[in-house]
Amino acid sequence: MMLISFGACLKSKDSLILPKEEKVTVTFSLTLSGNPSGIKTYAVNGEEVEEVDVLVFAMDGASERFSYHSIAKDLEPGDNPGEINFTTSLRKDENAENEYRLIILANVRQQLNAYGINIGQTKEYFKNNFIYTKEIPDDNWNTPLPMWGESDVITDVGSATEIAGISLLRSMAGVDVVNQAGTVFTLTDVYVFNSKTKGLVIPNSDSPSLPVFAANDTEILAYAVPAAPNELKNEVYLFEAAAGMSTDPPDPGATALVIGGTFATDPDPGNPTTYYYRIDFRDENGNPVPLLRNNRYIINIINATGTGLASTTKEDAFASPSLPKHAYIGLNGLKPARSERQTTSNVSITRAEIVPSGTGAINYTITTVNENQ
Repeated sequence: MMLISFGACLKSKDSLILPKEEKVTVTFSLTLSGNPSGIKTYAVNGEEVEEVDVLVFAMDGASERFSYHSIAKDLEPGDNPGEINFTTSLRKDENAENEYRLIILANVRQQLNAYGINIGQTKEYFKNNFIYTKEIPDDNWNTPLPMWGESDVITDVGSATEIAGISLLRSMAGVDVVNQAGTVFTLTDVYVFNSKTKGLVIPNSDSPSLPVFAANDTEILAYAVPAAPNELKNEVYLFEAAAGMSTDPPDPGATALVIGGTFATDPDPGNPTTYYYRIDFRDENGNPVPLLRNNRYIINIINATGTGLASTTKEDAFASPSLPKHAYIGLNGLKPARSERQTTSNVSITRAEIVPSGTGAINYTITTVNENQ
């Protein structure tokens, strides 16, 4: 039995491409995708990208299998905006025909050590099972964000090897809420209902990549909004989430925002009433959209024409249709007054302006910035 077991181990190892143990120092250059200005994880001096790990996968026929792990050293900003340079040790390979793929991971070393990837594990299995879990439930994000990148196939690893052009992508979605209706409406609070507490570090498609976890594994996040500037930027980061089933009636299981604020016309300006409204993530046609990694969703309040059928508690607002039901009679909750698409060399932008058909509601835009390019 021992001989059989030993033979099985040898057979499994023979299927891998394993270079010699001699190591060489390789220089890497990474780029944070999109516009890094103001992004919380932008490494201006290496402090926000605290650690980088390199996983080497050997090409084994149709599969890519884990070979070894290397830790990055000498992290420093590059010469170009959003660029990070570092060095690491890779095993020298004297067979120039052997092929490898590199997975670059940032700010997840603790999770990687706890996961314990095994030699021979396929890249696909690793991507589908490497899960990041928030350590403190009901706590807003206050640590460097998990990120990942993937190289092209490389060969002939040696002392002259330099690897550049790998984009680091956030494993999470960013949400900003901006208020431009300050003369009539003051934003005071932002809540996220059904925020996931777990997410895949390496989402595997353009659709939400959701790990297997209990359906109720969610939390409510709460953010206080400063009076000046009356906005919440670079603070809300969420794991991926599927699109809601509907916006009217509201989906109780959807990840959605509830915003709270006061009006300048309040009869008691010294102690104004706070009104709450639900905002679902939607496209320019009014259809619910998923939250995707490395996207930024910007909610911009452009006008407030009255309180409308507002709620006075966040729970009642979440149980109500998005902003508010009476203003959209006959329009299923949305009038797509204007939409526009814009593509630059770095980002793809979709903008939907949501304007009520009646009076007494809040007008706002939802801009989706895709920073994956």
